[in-house]
Amino acid sequence: RAWYDTLSIPRLVVRMEDLIFHPQRVVPQICTCAGGTLLSSDEIIQVPLESAKQDQTGHRDPKSSTTFLKAVVKYGNIRTWERFPVRDHVAARAVLDKELLDTFHYQHPDWNTVLRNKKRQRLD
Repeated sequence: RAWYDTLSIPRLVVRMEDLIFHPQRVVPQICTCAGGTLLSSDEIIQVPLESAKQDQTGHRDPKSSTTFLKAVVKYGNIRTWERFPVRDHVAARAVLDKELLDTFHYQHPDWNTVLRNKKRQRLD
């Protein structure tokens, strides 16, 4: 993380879930931060329901395209951690920067819940 703290170029990091669930609030803030002026967020910010890349190679197959609904399911499920084996939870706790997790309002799941889930789903 030292490279991030000493980086001398401007940067803006935005959580994907904030863009998906709060575009009317987040996009104007991004625009302002970048020095722009958003004319009217109600008219300009549109949420496409279909994949934006559906006509490109690799995205023609509906199974590989991400629609708005698929993104909501993927990023809106606060229990996505359940599908990871315990060894991944151990590694995450060892290497993920706690301060960065706190900055983005993320937290590791409770250990007891992880272990109960392991028994239920037979992970590891």
